[in-house]
Amino acid sequence: MKKKIVNILKKYGIDEKEIDIDALWDSSLTPTENFTNILNHFHIDPLNINEKAKLYEEMTADYYKKEAERIEEEVISSFKSSNVPNQVILDREPFKSLYEITKAFISNENHNSDGGYALLIKGRGGIGKSKTIFTAINQYKKECEDQGKAFDYAFITNRISPLGFYEFLYQNSQKNLIVIDDCDIFSNPDLISLLKSSLWKTNNRRVVMWNVPKTKDLLLKKGIPSMFEIKARFIIITNHINNTKYAQDVKALVSRCILYDFDISHQELISIFKSLLENTAIDFFGLSIEERRDLLSILSSIIKPYTINVSLRTLINASFIYASFKPDRQRIEALISRIIEVDEELKFVYENPTNVDGYIERFGKSRRSFYRKKRILKDMGVL
Repeated sequence: MKKKIVNILKKYGIDEKEIDIDALWDSSLTPTENFTNILNHFHIDPLNINEKAKLYEEMTADYYKKEAERIEEEVISSFKSSNVPNQVILDREPFKSLYEITKAFISNENHNSDGGYALLIKGRGGIGKSKTIFTAINQYKKECEDQGKAFDYAFITNRISPLGFYEFLYQNSQKNLIVIDDCDIFSNPDLISLLKSSLWKTNNRRVVMWNVPKTKDLLLKKGIPSMFEIKARFIIITNHINNTKYAQDVKALVSRCILYDFDISHQELISIFKSLLENTAIDFFGLSIEERRDLLSILSSIIKPYTINVSLRTLINASFIYASFKPDRQRIEALISRIIEVDEELKFVYENPTNVDGYIERFGKSRRSFYRKKRILKDMGVL
């Protein structure tokens, strides 16, 4: 950024030898304030509005990108710290129930019946679902260690190939628990098949096999057999279950799991945002307490039962917008509205809960679709 300022000054005839940005730069000031101060130092009048805005946008783009990354890391770190989970997660629903059911599942040693080998947790991403689950797992692990008992687990996240998944299962087959976090399992029939066999007993054993001739030799060279027994149980964490293309396979897999549908209302989400914004240990782009309260007010007015994909990142992005465009509140509201997605069908049903014909006419959907949306709203407790 400082280099860009030097280039700007050189355009105005300032000798590069006379420019000492490090000496002029005040780290306690914002980029805007530094920009203005340095121009004034060299007796340069503010540029015309359009040119200045263009130059400023170019100068600050990198800064705010880095700041966004810093804020995100800081928020996530605080979200994982000792005080925030107690405050934001474990002491309130639905996180409390998620914590309890996770701990109950992994601590239950009487799981010999089919269907008890996997806990499948589905729910929106970005709000602490995985954090709550791993908090429960690590707490139980600590309790086991205190009692002199062994408890070992492995986890995998992001996409993985079927062959890579088979190797992972073999390497961790004797552990107490395997956690599969957002690996897009439900979009690949080979991954579904491997997981299905991991969750079902045949002749009183859960056996996983690899039957692809071309790659069997690769496994053997690594000392991995083409068949093995698995002892580990599973926790599967996903944002959604894709049951369209491979509907029957997915249905069979889900039927072998204990399904826990983790959901959170928009009121609960606002409450989480409030707790984070009130945490002065987190620097949200330099926003003051008053500005944070104003931001919360804006978010509260925009986030409704029909808004979707709202997460921790939404709060970070909204904070970035507020810091970038204050004090233009009207523009801030407009821009934040644009980053929050609305389910138009759900919004229509929320605002017109008896207008079935209007829904059919506007969206070209069936009465069944209308009542499905209405059921979603009823489950939220808003109808």
